[in-house]
Amino acid sequence: MTTTWAPELRSVPSALIPPSSSHPPRIVEHPIDTTVPRHEPATLNCKAEGSPTPTIQWYKDGVPLKILPGSHRITLPAGGLFFLKVVNSRRETDAGVYWCEAKNELGVARSRNATLQVAEKPYKYWLNDHLLTHYLASWQFAPFQRRFSASLSLDLIRSVLAYNFRQCH
Repeated sequence: MTTTWAPELRSVPSALIPPSSSHPPRIVEHPIDTTVPRHEPATLNCKAEGSPTPTIQWYKDGVPLKILPGSHRITLPAGGLFFLKVVNSRRETDAGVYWCEAKNELGVARSRNATLQVAEKPYKYWLNDHLLTHYLASWQFAPFQRRFSASLSLDLIRSVLAYNFRQCH
């Protein structure tokens, strides 16, 4: 008795064949550039898909990041990197270029780079300075601009900056 393969099985379209349950990782959420005030929390996101489920490894400035128990850095279950408080001192700084790597037995996927910057100004001042810049940029083109003198906008800038200075010191 000889066994022969049925010719109809050879002509089944590939779309009808169930996909393999295993596939290499791919990054579905990349970390983004972030600026954070010193001593404030921050998160760099990284999400990956793959089967088997990939493991996430973070890198800072090209070096694998070692996250030790009790560290101010924590790897989140979804793969993100959480900073309890961003550090920027002579001894240690969190500022740098980060990326994540997702790995399983079928391959490796690397995220885009993300730069973490530590803001030098106190947060309140930095935020208010940003809002003031945004406000003035939008006010400059407002139709009612002509009703106010140029000195009023300078007085407004001086007042806001003085208020910020008092709040931060």
